[in-house]
Amino acid sequence: MIHTLKSALSMSDDRYRAMLWDNFAINSSLDLSGFQAAQLIKFLKNQALQAGVWLGKSKEKYNNLLPRSALMATPKQLRKIEAIWGDVSRAKTTKERAQSLEKFIYRIVGIGKMEWLQKNHVNKIIKALETMKGNKS
Repeated sequence: MIHTLKSALSMSDDRYRAMLWDNFAINSSLDLSGFQAAQLIKFLKNQALQAGVWLGKSKEKYNNLLPRSALMATPKQLRKIEAIWGDVSRAKTTKERAQSLEKFIYRIVGIGKMEWLQKNHVNKIIKALETMKGNKS
């Protein structure tokens, strides 16, 4: 997770090593204790979220929509769509990714917001995303 966040922030090795030394007096993340690693991850996530280069993927995202009608897409399905979109999108910031995903969804199923998706839309969207993902490689 530390190195994923470091990459998302486009942090140079020199800057990263300096940060490790300045904050923990170590040269490698392998030397961090579990508590120190958790602190560093929290710090890097906050920086990445503020920079708009981290989606803040959370197992609870969209759970605020519960309870939902049985016809509506589940929070887990919405998170899956977002995750696949993160793999195929060329958008640079979180805001751009969200806007482009909503445009994509509208083009595919004619719905303007993720939260409004019904279960019968999910497979169509995922199939389109998987096709894009396959074409990307």
